[in-house]
Amino acid sequence: SILLVEDNPVAAAMLEAQIRELRPAAEVRVFADGFSALLDAGRRVPDCLITDVDLPGLDGLAMVRQLREN
Repeated sequence: SILLVEDNPVAAAMLEAQIRELRPAAEVRVFADGFSALLDAGRRVPDCLITDVDLPGLDGLAMVRQLREN
């Protein structure tokens, strides 16, 4: 599974389309903020994380730090 965290809807859609083209069977979970993504990753650990650094609320770097601690 792939966790994609991007607050720009156009960029998120483009990245998701590219991922689905390369890995059609992959489960792609898309979130626009770090808090929502962190909650989801706590329930289902992703195999891969793709994140923007500049996110509303919890930025990408802080989110990764939190994921590593958990």
